[in-house]
Amino acid sequence: MPSLAPPRPPAPARPQALTQPLPPPAPFTPVAPGGAQSAPGSDTSGGVRVGWGRRALAVVLTVAVGLAFADASVVALALPDLYGAFDTTIVGVSWVLTTYALVVAIVAVPVALLHRRLRPLRLTVTGILLFVAASLVAGLARSLPMLLVARAVQGVGATFLLAGSLPVLTGLLQSRRRARAWWATAATVGAVAGPALGGFLTQLFDWRSIFLFQAPAVLLALAAAAAPSARALRPDRDAATPPPSSPTLASCSCSVRSWPPSSSASCSPSWCGATAPSRAPSW
Repeated sequence: MPSLAPPRPPAPARPQALTQPLPPPAPFTPVAPGGAQSAPGSDTSGGVRVGWGRRALAVVLTVAVGLAFADASVVALALPDLYGAFDTTIVGVSWVLTTYALVVAIVAVPVALLHRRLRPLRLTVTGILLFVAASLVAGLARSLPMLLVARAVQGVGATFLLAGSLPVLTGLLQSRRRARAWWATAATVGAVAGPALGGFLTQLFDWRSIFLFQAPAVLLALAAAAAPSARALRPDRDAATPPPSSPTLASCSCSVRSWPPSSSASCSPSWCGATAPSRAPSW
């Protein structure tokens, strides 16, 4: 009696062995935000390439931040020379230190309330110009009241510089974490090295050299403000968001959970920097 079982399908043919070896994979080349490859010799720390030009501008701005912190105590060892130069009292000469710290503390309150509505670049440039001009006036002061007024203007400029420099550093270094680290390092080094720097300049030259030295050093920070990444900065409330050339899912106006979007939704994956999925995500 013949069997009624269905015939088995033929076994699939085994693929023939490759006769030629596969080519080696292409080397991985990190791509900077915006799709353009970074220049050779640039730094890749933090996952984003930062060119040496940007790093140099960030160093210059960091030095200006450190000098703004150092100015709170830079004239501490020069007070005896100031006491003899202006023929004043100990209380009068102590106001050279107190005026700067007092003005910074007072101006910091309104700046802290308004800095999210102001452009960080405008704050930084204004602070640099005020600080440089006041440093020159302080270095050329012929009386104690003139020196105290210059120290007060220095405090205003330092407050603006310190408030706007962190977002500018973030734009230059393309990383808020690195910008905070650089800013905090400048603050620590400036506060610690201020008296030593002032004493060294006073012993080498005189007390006027303290202020005349700061002016060109801080003025170089204007080069950092001329960088395209700094000029494109908006108010500080947008400083934490990635640049437009570094899209994320958060930059889309529609939510992944509501995929697919309705016809009235204004979400275009092409400008979000992503490709529209062929089906709804499984999560």
